[in-house]
Amino acid sequence: MKKAYSFLLLISFFFIFATKTWAFCPLCIATTGVGIELLRYLGVDDSIVGIWLGAFSLSVVIWLSSITSKKIKNKILRFLIFFMLIYGSNIWLIEWMGFFKNQFNTLFGINKIILGTVTGSITVMISFFIDKYIRSKNNGKVLVYYQKLIIPLLLLSVSTAAFYLIIYGI
Repeated sequence: MKKAYSFLLLISFFFIFATKTWAFCPLCIATTGVGIELLRYLGVDDSIVGIWLGAFSLSVVIWLSSITSKKIKNKILRFLIFFMLIYGSNIWLIEWMGFFKNQFNTLFGINKIILGTVTGSITVMISFFIDKYIRSKNNGKVLVYYQKLIIPLLLLSVSTAAFYLIIYGI
């Protein structure tokens, strides 16, 4: 029941702030949120869930930062506000759910969800720069349709596969 309320709250949040276009679409963000809940429900390792949580979190930060660009002019301040808000609430929620209390929920001595979240966030940031680089070399045009979607999904899939191999072996 708690998961259903979380999902409804997340979906209603996106409909309340709906506008014409976004840098990262809310449908993709909502789908990622549902995917994270599904992965946890299916028993996928916390580090792998963390990768997708990190990607989701950074996408939300970038999305909120882009839709508030008219209200908060300073780009760095806007990003930092939403970064602290989203990641702070993630850390609080992880603590509240008791994931920090389990000393065996670690990989390389770091909490699995935190490690995965950092990895997922860095992966999305790298994919953003790769997309920008490809566009700069191609006169501002994409090489393939949906490039902005393909690059992060590809890199996140590689990160997920790498963590899977580290955790479960070959």
